[in-house]
Amino acid sequence: MDVISFVFLFVTLCVPLPLSIISFVNSFKTRRIGKIFSILISALALSLTIAAFINAVLGLSLSGYYYQYYTVNNKTNYYVYFYRHPCSWVALGLGCGAIVCAFAAMIVVFVIKNRQNSRVSTNHPSSPQRVSNAPRNMNYIEEIKQLKELLDCGALTQEEFDMKKKEVLESR
Repeated sequence: MDVISFVFLFVTLCVPLPLSIISFVNSFKTRRIGKIFSILISALALSLTIAAFINAVLGLSLSGYYYQYYTVNNKTNYYVYFYRHPCSWVALGLGCGAIVCAFAAMIVVFVIKNRQNSRVSTNHPSSPQRVSNAPRNMNYIEEIKQLKELLDCGALTQEEFDMKKKEVLESR
């Protein structure tokens, strides 16, 4: 076997098979539509890997060295050439497709897990908000003091201050 034959076997089996299996296993850890989509892509990657391996074995078994004999001046010579069967090239394409599908399935799983984690982190904040146990009477006095400070520094106009003060007093 030559070096290119080893490359064919490596690309058609050694790389896509573990990637396909890893992506297939990880796809079961996601939810709903993402799970279905990643399982389908992983199954496609596995089937492409199997087809690539079959074509690689078939192509490598049908490939080989051929001798062509010719005669020049009553002397027999021969020319040696290596013929690679087209199944080998098909296997290479299928293997590359399996690698792409396996990576696509892993990316889908990664994106879905990140979205799930971000939803969990927004639903459960790490620092809970304080719940004030102070009576409402104290709160409205503090609110009016804050509004007065905003009025004094020029952030509120007198009309806005009066309107906000009225809202605070009415909500008491």
